[in-house]
Amino acid sequence: DSALMIPKLRAQTLQGDFSLSGYLTTPDSSFCRLSIKSRLHRLDLRQLMAETDNLGQNVLRKEHLQGELTADMSLQTTTDPYVQFHKDSLRLKLRFNVEDGALVEFPPLMELIGFIKPKTLRTLRFYQLTGGMNIQGRQMKIEPLIINSSALDMKVRGAQHLDRKTIDYRAQVRVSTLLKDERAQSDLYQKVVREEDEAYA
Repeated sequence: DSALMIPKLRAQTLQGDFSLSGYLTTPDSSFCRLSIKSRLHRLDLRQLMAETDNLGQNVLRKEHLQGELTADMSLQTTTDPYVQFHKDSLRLKLRFNVEDGALVEFPPLMELIGFIKPKTLRTLRFYQLTGGMNIQGRQMKIEPLIINSSALDMKVRGAQHLDRKTIDYRAQVRVSTLLKDERAQSDLYQKVVREEDEAYA
C-alpha cells in the first residue's frame, strides 16, 4: 500500500524500444521517492527531445538534432504526493550514442561561421556522437561530448544552471579540421592518421 515496483517494463516507442525498472515509494503522505533505470535503443532523437521538453534545458533543442539514440539513464528524486519533482533532489545520469545523426543550426556553432572555413557548420553529419549528462539539483553538467563530423572533430564539456539559464561550455577542436572547406564523406576519412602532437584550438 506504500510502494509501486516495476521489475521490468519493455515497450516500443518513438520508432525504437526501451526497457525500464524502478520503484515509487511513499514513506509518508507528504512526499514520495522515485528511482528509475532505463535503456533506450535506437529511438528517434527529435521525437524524444520533443516528448521530454528538451531534457529540461533550452540550449540544445529538438530542432537542432536528428538521428537514432541509444542511451542508458538513471534517475533518483523525491516528489510531492502528485509526483511533481523536487528540483533540488533530482539526480539524473545519462550516457548516450547517436547513429545517423546530425546537428542542425546549433547556435554555438553558428557563431563560428565567418571565423573558420568549414561550410558544413549549418548541418554537421556525425560519424561519431557520444557523451553524457549529469543533473544534480538545478545544475546540469555535460561530460565530454565527442563529435566526429563531416566538418570537424570536437570535444565539448561544460555546465548549465537550469534556473538561471547561465551556461559555461568549453569546446576543443582539432586545428587540422579547421583548415579544409569540407571533408569528403568517404571511407578515406576513417583512415586519416591522427598524430600524437595534433594541435587543438
